[in-house]
Amino acid sequence: DLMQQLQIIDEHTFERVQQYMVERSNKCKDNRTVPLSTKGQSLLSTNAFCGHCGGRLVLTTNGKRKEIDEDGNEIMVPKARYICYRKTRYHDCDGQTGYYVPKLDGIIEKIVQELFEKVKGKPEFDTVSNQDATYALLESAKETYAKHQQEYNTYKAEVLKSLNGESSFSADILSELLSGSKAAMEAAEREIDRCQRELAGDREANRDSRKNYETILTWVDLYNNASKASKRMIISQLIKAVRVKRDYELEIDFNIAYEQYC
Repeated sequence: DLMQQLQIIDEHTFERVQQYMVERSNKCKDNRTVPLSTKGQSLLSTNAFCGHCGGRLVLTTNGKRKEIDEDGNEIMVPKARYICYRKTRYHDCDGQTGYYVPKLDGIIEKIVQELFEKVKGKPEFDTVSNQDATYALLESAKETYAKHQQEYNTYKAEVLKSLNGESSFSADILSELLSGSKAAMEAAEREIDRCQRELAGDREANRDSRKNYETILTWVDLYNNASKASKRMIISQLIKAVRVKRDYELEIDFNIAYEQYC
């Protein structure tokens, strides 16, 4: 159980950290949303795929090239490429063997920055669903339940009259009326429960979306001055999969939490 007096971070942050720890372990093979390692000079990690055969794009180096560092000095750095693992293993693939890291990463960075501009341009946070219709159904179900409950109580009172010979209704008719009211009450009760569960789910989803929105706003401020490792982690959270085709034609699947901003 949670001991609030010992809590130093919120539950949302704790759960995300636990998820990251699991996904960054060597045992995690599927559904990884964070890079196994943040080292290296590429922005994409386990989320880059060949758009032709579906094989994973892996990072490789071949020779060196000149580059200017942050201090304006000319340095030699390895030529890095994303290559289709399946094609290099002689599997059937009609795509390119490789894609230069600076070019592909540059395209991805431009897309991410455009996304951040859209986030900054949103006047306010949008909830993930409109709950008005569900609230209306809930109130209608409560009214229906109250109506049939009153009928049920009336028929029960009539049963007592019938036992004393004071009712104009036969026992069979009263039994049928009681059964009908009870069935209607139970149906209304199920609808009330369904609406309440739906509203609770929407509230939880809205809380998660709010957290995700606040996280993106934090990334907007951090991204331009972030290290390569930090940018790699941010992009792994934003983007589920990048499929690269010839001439750097891209298909991008954003993680569901961020699709509303894309």
